[in-house]
Amino acid sequence: MNTDNSQQVPLRPDYAREELVQGFTRLLESHKGADMNEGSITTINVQDLSLPMLRRVIRYFYVLDYDDAGQDLPAGYPSIKVNGRMFTLGVRFGVNGLRKIAASKFEDNCIRLANPCEEPLHALKLLADIAMTVYSFTPETYKEIRSSIAKSVGSHFINYQRLLDNPNIAQVCQKYPGFAYDLMVESIKAANGKV
Repeated sequence: MNTDNSQQVPLRPDYAREELVQGFTRLLESHKGADMNEGSITTINVQDLSLPMLRRVIRYFYVLDYDDAGQDLPAGYPSIKVNGRMFTLGVRFGVNGLRKIAASKFEDNCIRLANPCEEPLHALKLLADIAMTVYSFTPETYKEIRSSIAKSVGSHFINYQRLLDNPNIAQVCQKYPGFAYDLMVESIKAANGKV
């Protein structure tokens, strides 16, 4: 019987998460081509990430893609939320490829939500929620995802009175004036046929 405990892996629930974090850190360092001094330690804080999102980021490094749906998410969790979050993680970690693929998937989601649907108020509430996330976690310089959400929200309004009367959209506009500006720009483009 082996009595040397130094070679045994402790059986605890957070072990898998620690392994994922360590693997993610190594992958991110190699992906970014960071020069590491011998003995230096780089730590990336991922404690605020859910395990499903962390898995998607790691999967991106292996296959340069991620699944925006899945059984590891709560039932009914919309893929637009996954793609918005993955975009913000691409920005946060400085991974341009992840940011670009998430922006592309996000724009596809926005196009689907922009089409007239049976429940426009539900779509607008979802879009307002996503706009809050996008505008709170991304710098102004990342226009690709910001214009997608503004364009999608603007497509739901035949007249501006409906826009002004929607409390979800009003809340986003008040909290993030950049969203109000982007919404105005996208509405003017649409009105002039420059979509």
